[in-house]
Amino acid sequence: PINFTYTSPVNAGAFRIQVSTSNSGWTAANGFTSNTAPNATVVVNASINTSNYYWNETALGSFEGPKAGKTYYYTIRSWDATTGTSNYSAVRT
Repeated sequence: PINFTYTSPVNAGAFRIQVSTSNSGWTAANGFTSNTAPNATVVVNASINTSNYYWNETALGSFEGPKAGKTYYYTIRSWDATTGTSNYSAVRT
């Protein structure tokens, strides 16, 4: 399994996780992309409302499952109805 670690700056009830094969093009406002669909570079672009996300070949919002020996980069944004949306976290690998 791949473990993603993130501490939310808001009282989060929902999250968007993006996993990319490249760490270029990241911004705090859009993460790796403002598009909400995964693609060949952003292999996970999932909106979830749980603290646990299981990434595999059939995971919601994923283009492909994790491949051994490949480096992935991730960023997460949290959302809360009261406090609003946070920026995407700094890119981690």
